[in-house]
Amino acid sequence: GAGALDAAYNSRRPLALRELVLDGGGSYVNLPDLHDYALATYTFEAWLKPDVNGQGVLIQRQVATNAYNYSLSLTAQGALQMTFHYEDESTVKEQTVATKDDLVVMDGATWTHIAVRMQKKAPIAIPEDAHKYTLTFFVNGRPVETTLDLVAFDVLYAPLRWAQGPAFTRIGSATVGAGFTGAMFEWRLWNVARSNAAIYTNYNAELAANDRNGLFAWFRFDDGPERQNAIDAPYGQVGDTVENFARAQDWLSGWRNAGRLANATIQKALTLPFATDSDNDGIADWW
Repeated sequence: GAGALDAAYNSRRPLALRELVLDGGGSYVNLPDLHDYALATYTFEAWLKPDVNGQGVLIQRQVATNAYNYSLSLTAQGALQMTFHYEDESTVKEQTVATKDDLVVMDGATWTHIAVRMQKKAPIAIPEDAHKYTLTFFVNGRPVETTLDLVAFDVLYAPLRWAQGPAFTRIGSATVGAGFTGAMFEWRLWNVARSNAAIYTNYNAELAANDRNGLFAWFRFDDGPERQNAIDAPYGQVGDTVENFARAQDWLSGWRNAGRLANATIQKALTLPFATDSDNDGIADWW
C-alpha cells in the first residue's frame, strides 16, 4: 500500500533516532568532493555530546597541505575555535579565532548546540569594509563572545576556497589525536548567512520544510541501520553511507551527496537534544 511505498522511499520510516559516534582521530565522516563545500559565506550547525576530554576537530575542509577553507574545533577548555587560511599578496596566511572557555560541557552526557557563521560584513561604514567578512559563534542558539570580547569578529580576507590539493572535507579528523570524541546529531550546513533569529528559532526544533533556502547538506544520522566501526562504502553501493537529507532522491545519483563513514559508529540515541515530532502528532517521537 501507500505506507509501504513511502517507507521504501523514505529512510526515516519507521523512525529510530540515531547519533553519530566518533572515537577521536581516525574516526570521521568523509563528505563528498563537491564544490558545494567550497565556501566563503556559510552557517554550520550541529549538536555535540562530547566525552570527557573529547575535544578535537568537528568539521574541516582542507584545500592544500595544512591549509583550510575552514576547520572548526572544540578545545580542551570547552571553547569553539575556527582556523582558516587566506591569501595576502600571494602569501598564504593563517587566522584562528576562538570563543571564551567553558561554553561546551564535556561529560559524555550533556548535549550542546553549536553554530558558526561567516558572512560579508554589513553595514559598510568605510570603503575597506566591502572586502571584509564577519565571523560569529553561537552556543544553544545565542551569539557568544570571542577571546577578544567581540560577538562579531571582523576578518580582513575571504578564506581560501579552491583546492590545490590534497583536498578533503570531513566531519571529525583522520589524524590520530586530533579528532572529536563523542556523539553528534543533526549537522546542518548552509551556503548562506542565517540570521540570529533563524538560528535561535530553529536550533532546538525540527527544521520547517519552508525554511531550507541555502541548506546544501543535512546529515541527520537516523537513516539507519546501526553500524559499529563502519568503513567507507564505494559509490553506488548500499553500505556505510549517511544520507544527505538536503538532496532528495539521492539514490538516483548513486548517493553522490552522501557522507561516508570511516571507523565511525551509528547508534540509537539514548538521550535526545530536542524532542523531534516527525509526524506532527503532538507527541515526541521517542514517547
